[in-house]
Amino acid sequence: MTQEEKRIYLIKELLNEQPQYREMEIPQDEREQKILLRSLFNLRMPKPASEEFLKIQDKYLQAETAAKGITRAEDLTPVQKGIYLWQGDITTLAADAIVNAANSAMLGCFVPCHRCIDNTFVQDSGWYAAAGRYNDFAEKYKGKKLLLLELGVGYNTPGIIKYPFWRTAAENKNAAYVCINYGEAVCPKEIAKKAICLDTDIAKALGDLITE
Repeated sequence: MTQEEKRIYLIKELLNEQPQYREMEIPQDEREQKILLRSLFNLRMPKPASEEFLKIQDKYLQAETAAKGITRAEDLTPVQKGIYLWQGDITTLAADAIVNAANSAMLGCFVPCHRCIDNTFVQDSGWYAAAGRYNDFAEKYKGKKLLLLELGVGYNTPGIIKYPFWRTAAENKNAAYVCINYGEAVCPKEIAKKAICLDTDIAKALGDLITE
């Protein structure tokens, strides 16, 4: 399998695990595929995976790491004996072990693509209450005229805002989707005819609208 074939395989397997995402179209762009894969990895709760999945996952991630280059201690300059100061991608470190931050469940951050090291994404009763309010809202306006305005969400929390918006826009023929996001203004082709995606700064876009 090529690296692309491995990536597509992993994405399909992860999407199939979540009924609400099974019909989602996989982006053609390599960068967007990698963002989607990382998001799905971040969202997945700990549970068994097939031997085939783990084998392909390991080969894919090893190749990605090798492409970025490996950082070795002997290539660094110590600030004093036995102590090194280094900033970079910890996945490229040639080390026996890496101590990373985690939440109280020892599972790390659940926010897709979040650039933190110790952030805790708490999917508690408040989270479910908010999700319930969105579902109630979507049900209340089902089939009615609806504008879904997404400002700067990107792929940090796609399962909370972006993907539900896409799904609602696809299911409601009277719904329109507007996304303003610098660098990540995209949508599935299924809703492209009823969507406006502006790849720009939110403040600038809203400022232009106000002046007009």
